[in-house]
Amino acid sequence: DLLRRGIKIEFVSGRKRALFDRRKKTILISKDRSDNQKLQAIAHEYSHVVLNPTANPIPGKTGRADFVRQGFEQEADALIHELIVSEDLKAHGAQLDQQTLSLLSDYQRDGRQALFKYILASKNSATNEDYLEHFNDWYDEVLSPSATKP
Repeated sequence: DLLRRGIKIEFVSGRKRALFDRRKKTILISKDRSDNQKLQAIAHEYSHVVLNPTANPIPGKTGRADFVRQGFEQEADALIHELIVSEDLKAHGAQLDQQTLSLLSDYQRDGRQALFKYILASKNSATNEDYLEHFNDWYDEVLSPSATKP
């Protein structure tokens, strides 16, 4: 599906991360991740790219709080997609890392709230910012001060 949409996947050196480069229409994934983590990253980024892409805020229309809330919701959606793949890998005997197993267990027990708690305690792998800072910075980068809303 990604290839049909013109989205490439590239494995890169550097810190362990995964991200979608909009300009290059490429999902970049660290070569240092295990094969299972690469599959999980593809599932996560697929959600961001295809299922529920984050649109830039609209000047004079999108408020900061709404944009940040939307970003958290979409990050939770991407984690759910990643966890679906993780659960399938586990069911087929794949070894998952402890962080994934813990998040999967928390999600199965506490649902979406567990994901929000995880997101609030995590850093964005592309920018290394906490997610609240990440979405606020994104909002500020896209909108001039005169076009922002609270």
